[in-house]
Amino acid sequence: MTTDQQRDLRDRVRQAVAGRYGAKAAFCKAAGIDQSNLTKWLNGTWSFGPDSLARIEAQLKGAK
Repeated sequence: MTTDQQRDLRDRVRQAVAGRYGAKAAFCKAAGIDQSNLTKWLNGTWSFGPDSLARIEAQLKGAK
């Protein structure tokens, strides 16, 4: 995943958290990922592996 794709995905996650989920905890529970790791990833200090990124993508697709 390129840097631009990561940035776009981060923006989409932020929008989903602010909109439908209302909190990072709710998004993380639905996606099956660790909340502290999501926070680090959103800040650019953590890298998710392909499986976690796929779960995030799947959750965003389901959030539409």
